[in-house]
Amino acid sequence: SLSLYIYLFYSLSPLSSSLLLFFFLMIRRPPRSTLSSSSAASDVYKRQLEDWYNQIPVITRVYLTLAVATTLLCALEIVSPFSLYFNSNAILYKFELWRLVTNFLFFGLFGIEYVFHMFFLVRYCRLLEENTFHGRTADFLFMLLFGGTIMTVLAPFLNVHFLGSSLSFMMVYVWSYRHEHIQMSFLGVVNFTAPYLPWVLLVFAVLFGASPVMDLLGVLAGHLYYFLEWEYPRIRGVKLLQTPSMLRSLFEVEDREPELELVTQEQHEPDRNPFAPQPPAGLEQPDRNPFAPNPQAEEPDRNPFAPNPQAPAGIEEPDTNPVAPNPAVLPNQPVEAN
Repeated sequence: SLSLYIYLFYSLSPLSSSLLLFFFLMIRRPPRSTLSSSSAASDVYKRQLEDWYNQIPVITRVYLTLAVATTLLCALEIVSPFSLYFNSNAILYKFELWRLVTNFLFFGLFGIEYVFHMFFLVRYCRLLEENTFHGRTADFLFMLLFGGTIMTVLAPFLNVHFLGSSLSFMMVYVWSYRHEHIQMSFLGVVNFTAPYLPWVLLVFAVLFGASPVMDLLGVLAGHLYYFLEWEYPRIRGVKLLQTPSMLRSLFEVEDREPELELVTQEQHEPDRNPFAPQPPAGLEQPDRNPFAPNPQAEEPDRNPFAPNPQAPAGIEEPDTNPVAPNPAVLPNQPVEAN
């Protein structure tokens, strides 16, 4: 196996051979008897990398994996970028339909520019999926499909071949306008709010000699989606963009909202005081107000000085005040003998 690696190392291009050497050093492990602290530290780093990768939401993780795999295949010269770029003639007349997808996955070969593209892709794609579209994975996928469709329609007129950076810029635009009150800083000098982030990045790219067409295409697709998804329903009260039920069925377990159980009038039970004592089993009255007096309870103590309304005239109530004098026997009054 070592001779095979040496042969591939000298036969491939410099970039491909350097990548092959990197993976050879990463995969090849020393014997179990020679494990040291450095190998233990590398295992920790690998475990941390795996944890970070598994914590990425599903759409962002799939997009990142496909983008890195596509670039790796092109760097190893297994796949040519000429078979991946957007070509309307090849799509329509040669039925090379994979170009509709692969042009969104190739961000160039490995380099500093590629690192920046991956940073913006993972960061803002993950922020949208975890925050703005939390619990709405189907809606987030529909947003990407909507933006990709707009870019694909306009690409033949703009002579654009790879649309991955435009899709990333669309996600930056949507995130920035959905978080308009977040304060941001450019190189620690210029402070601005989030809606100005796409324009700051656009000016920064133009100053370094890049073409603004790709970024402006992402701004156009992002603004169109933002307006139709949030602004137009707020103005007109009508939502034009509806996620297809086919996409919702793919993520129905993840995006399912808790269903509200319909309770009839007979099944409805009023809220009870949690601090009130529970009645014995069989005597519970669910339809009674817990704060209303119990009609079957004993009559409260009555004022002993008030006359009894049910007693006959001339007969005093037996439960009288023991301290008060007896009106039947008055002091200093002789008692007549029969």
